[in-house]
Amino acid sequence: GDSVSLELSGTLIDTVNSTFDLGVYFSRPTDSSYRFSLQPSVFSYGNYKLTTERKGFVRIRPSNIQIHDVSLMGNQGMLHANGFVSRSPYQILRLQFDEFDLGIFNPFLGIYNTRLNGRIGGEVIASQLLNDPRYGLEMIAPSLTLNNVELGRVRLYSAWSLYTGAIDLDGSIRLGELEKFNLNGRFYPDSLYADVSVEMKRLELALVQPYVEGIFANLRGFAEGDVTFCGKLGEMGIDGAFELPQAAFTIPFLNTDYSLQGSPKLLVNEQRIWLDTTVIRDTEEGTRGVAHLLIDHEHFRELELDLQIDADRLLSMNTTSAQSPFYYGTVYGSGLITLKGPFDDLKLNVDARADKGTVFSIPMGGPKEVVGSSFITFKEPDRFLLEVLEEERSRYRVNRNNNPMSLYFDLDVTPEAELEIIIDEQTGDMLRGKGKGQIQLQIDKEGDVQMLGGVEVESGYYNFTLTGIVGRKFNLIKGGSIRWNGTPYDSEIDLQAVYNTRVSLGPLLEEYKGVRTDLDLYLNLRGELMNPSITFD
Repeated sequence: GDSVSLELSGTLIDTVNSTFDLGVYFSRPTDSSYRFSLQPSVFSYGNYKLTTERKGFVRIRPSNIQIHDVSLMGNQGMLHANGFVSRSPYQILRLQFDEFDLGIFNPFLGIYNTRLNGRIGGEVIASQLLNDPRYGLEMIAPSLTLNNVELGRVRLYSAWSLYTGAIDLDGSIRLGELEKFNLNGRFYPDSLYADVSVEMKRLELALVQPYVEGIFANLRGFAEGDVTFCGKLGEMGIDGAFELPQAAFTIPFLNTDYSLQGSPKLLVNEQRIWLDTTVIRDTEEGTRGVAHLLIDHEHFRELELDLQIDADRLLSMNTTSAQSPFYYGTVYGSGLITLKGPFDDLKLNVDARADKGTVFSIPMGGPKEVVGSSFITFKEPDRFLLEVLEEERSRYRVNRNNNPMSLYFDLDVTPEAELEIIIDEQTGDMLRGKGKGQIQLQIDKEGDVQMLGGVEVESGYYNFTLTGIVGRKFNLIKGGSIRWNGTPYDSEIDLQAVYNTRVSLGPLLEEYKGVRTDLDLYLNLRGELMNPSITFD
């Protein structure tokens, strides 16, 4: 018959660093059959490399495909294939795994934010693969890690039953003496119908962290309960109930960390996932709110989140200047915090009253210069400063694009809260005070910031510096105002402050030599905050 030797090389998958060097000896033993004898070959992607030996072959006939003694071997273990791909129930294909490293699948699972680590051994048996597939398997992973969470010993078993026409399913995960996961049920391949029950005990919530990245962080706690899946694939009925002891999570953009009180119950069906009303507390100070969670879905597709937190002086934001170039601070709020929408287009809304302990800071950026002793000139940002600000905005936008979410703050400012406007962080030039009013802050998914509203001053001070050396604290007089009409930098002020001191009148009046008297120096600031009109009285 005809024969030829082939050597092929190339890329396995474009999206993965993968190559192959395949050697094949092709022959045609009969007019109706073809044989491919494997020569030493190498398959690699990422850090993984598998090789074949010069002994296996694949033969193609009209009635079947024979795979004889084909092995993939390497530091990642071995996969051995032997048998037939056919329509016959009496011709089987046997796949044997020996210490096979599951990490080899991670480049493909990466698109699902999933990562496996561990080695698996066992056997898969299949028949009738060309018409009506039947499967059976027994697999054991002595120590499996999923998404950086150690699960323990995994056992999977399935067998085809001639009497029921179903594949019996059985599986478990055991860590020490604790059985964390148990699966039991049947799958009917002819009708694609399944009836499966799953029981969980102290299964770590951190397992789902990769799937909510950018929305929630640092997921902790456990899930305990059971769920059943019953129906045709893609249309299954789902009924589950889980308790969540020690559950806690972080909302990254607020830099707040919350725990759920007790062991609230999470319910699941084929269209909804919802959490019973539960008390929520911040883990730093123990402030309180009440949480309601609802996730609408269609068999875990097209997920939409609706999280509501009714806050009662809850720590609602706790950010630093390193986490946001536009605003930061500590906010204790009473009101409603919501996180709603599809997972790729969420909207975080904080509609709350700023309570006692709140310090909300707005860094204005930009240099300032003192000229003489009776007025201050705020420079317009030069080209370098504009480039720096744009770089900061761009960096911030990149982070926001990685975690698509729009933020809306509607804060009812009360005299119990403090507002801080940092004009020059290096010199300590700043306004800080208490007042009442309304501030609306919006940040879209591109990172653009809008700030609206205003505050009427009740009390506070302006820390006034001269060339960064001499500093004086002027007390703000009640009745002034600060208003925003665009970005945090687009603000108008109408403020009056007073500096109280004692001076000697001796240089002016001889009879008062050696006598000190009280003197009030009034400072008036009006117009644009970054370039105000300043006068002294």
